[in-house]
Amino acid sequence: MSESHEHQVIPAKTYFNVLLTLLVLTILTVVAAQFDFGAANTIIALFIATIKAAFVFAVFMNLRNDSKLHWMCLGSAVFFLLLLYGLAAIDIITRVEHVNTL
Repeated sequence: MSESHEHQVIPAKTYFNVLLTLLVLTILTVVAAQFDFGAANTIIALFIATIKAAFVFAVFMNLRNDSKLHWMCLGSAVFFLLLLYGLAAIDIITRVEHVNTL
């Protein structure tokens, strides 16, 4: 039942490519912030941040070559984060604005 875990060496070229990708996506985030997309600004920024996080998870946390258990842990963390965001959004959307009578 024990799995053999061999350490896989990631070439420096992979790290350099991820660095360039993260820098390009950071520049894209800054450029996108200069334009007014209304409510979509937050969605665009979160989408770019999600792509950057996926690169970090896959390469620097070595999830690309890891066991399914670690993927399940990451998936459950993301699920509960989205659940928290969803519940907070429902709370904000359903609030009733109170008018001050003074």
